[in-house]
Amino acid sequence: TAVLALNVTMLVTWRGVFPQIDRQQDLTLTIRALVEVTQTHPLLLYRPDETIIAQLDYLADLRPPAVVTPVAAKAALLIEPNRLLLVRVDRQDVTPLSELGLREVQVFEIPHRHTYALYRIAP
Repeated sequence: TAVLALNVTMLVTWRGVFPQIDRQQDLTLTIRALVEVTQTHPLLLYRPDETIIAQLDYLADLRPPAVVTPVAAKAALLIEPNRLLLVRVDRQDVTPLSELGLREVQVFEIPHRHTYALYRIAP
């Protein structure tokens, strides 16, 4: 009976804990917000990681092109000024983007995990 009580306690505890952990690491809300943005602005990814690529594909059926250098990002945005650049800002220096005249327009924070931002050509 002690084992049964322990199992029930663990089950009840984990049912409350897992949704909290999932919410802290979930990109779903960010992807939904990006889908809304892409209705009016095509998306370009800057040095994307496999997580954001997979989530955009899986959750939103989006497969935006990617660039890996600040110069390539600016060139792509100059060709299509309406396009927005998605950058994971918590893992890389974004100073080169600012120096090239790109400005941050929106930030998406996933608590305790990642921060993404959208950039565009400064007017």
